[in-house]
Amino acid sequence: MARAVGELQKIVLTYDDYLCLPNDGKRYEVLEGELFVSPAPRTKHQIASGNLYAVLHQHVRKHKRGRVFSAPTDVILSQTNVVQPDLLFISNERKKIITEKNIHGAPDLIVEILSETSAEQDRTAKKQIYAATASKSIGWLIPTPKPSKFTSLTPRHGRSSTSRRTKAMRLFSRRFCPV
Repeated sequence: MARAVGELQKIVLTYDDYLCLPNDGKRYEVLEGELFVSPAPRTKHQIASGNLYAVLHQHVRKHKRGRVFSAPTDVILSQTNVVQPDLLFISNERKKIITEKNIHGAPDLIVEILSETSAEQDRTAKKQIYAATASKSIGWLIPTPKPSKFTSLTPRHGRSSTSRRTKAMRLFSRRFCPV
């Protein structure tokens, strides 16, 4: 079938295309073959990420449950879905998805800390992609001056809940890294 003059054809990017992107301090992700670019996170975002990483890493290391990674870590969910979650956990049982260069497959836990520059993308495209993968749990932390809210989504069961930070920490300790 002939195309009209000027009709644009959608270009679908893959992991190979992603590897050619510059290392310029911006956050690149490929979602359903489309390139998304975000600036470096703000300090509030980084403080929330660092604090949560410290708690999660300490618990996982103490109980020898697996590995915790922070962004930027490439997670290849498929050839057309390459993400960099803020935090991720991979259990010992699934450690084979950890390679020298990246994570090849869905982590057991994905945490996205919402920020002004990426919240819409995280709540829509990434949420759908994560729910379609084999990830056991996905969490969104919304940093605010008041006590943070944490939303957990269990894709296989379609449940979502919101709670205060202290309950979220207990949730991490009991549900994602059981002793």
